[in-house]
Amino acid sequence: MKKFLSSSNIFVVILLIYVGINQYRSYSNNSKYEGKKLKIGQAFNYQEQTMLTFPPKGQKVITVFWSSTCAPCMLEMARLESSVKSGSIPTSKIFAINMWENDKIIKKFIKKKAHPFTFIKATHTSDQLQVMATPSTIFINDGVIEKFKSGLSFVGIWQAENFVK
Repeated sequence: MKKFLSSSNIFVVILLIYVGINQYRSYSNNSKYEGKKLKIGQAFNYQEQTMLTFPPKGQKVITVFWSSTCAPCMLEMARLESSVKSGSIPTSKIFAINMWENDKIIKKFIKKKAHPFTFIKATHTSDQLQVMATPSTIFINDGVIEKFKSGLSFVGIWQAENFVK
């Protein structure tokens, strides 16, 4: 018992409790949006420097909230890119939103990392959702949120590929 109560073990236990509480808070927040319809509005497309309607009517799309300093976001985006390259998810079905960083940082990231997604600024969507963590992935079907999850998921890519079929 004394060996279990070492300072490193206590630290790990406290860290796991902290992570668990935050995961529960994110899950609880996210689940209240599932089944709700998003307001449609205009979004800025960073790559094309144009406006578009988001979420697109009558389509199934995947939206990932990300940050350039978020290592799990980079992993999730790389996994989504692999699914695009394999043909499992069409490029037009993935939208990436960064609601925390300024345009200069976002544009620099897009130029450096040429992911095959549509990077948008969708303030009306960001304002509706209280995204608490990145990466957060939302499956939207004709404007209705079907699934809203935060963090990495071992089955997330499989779910994404099956969602857009």
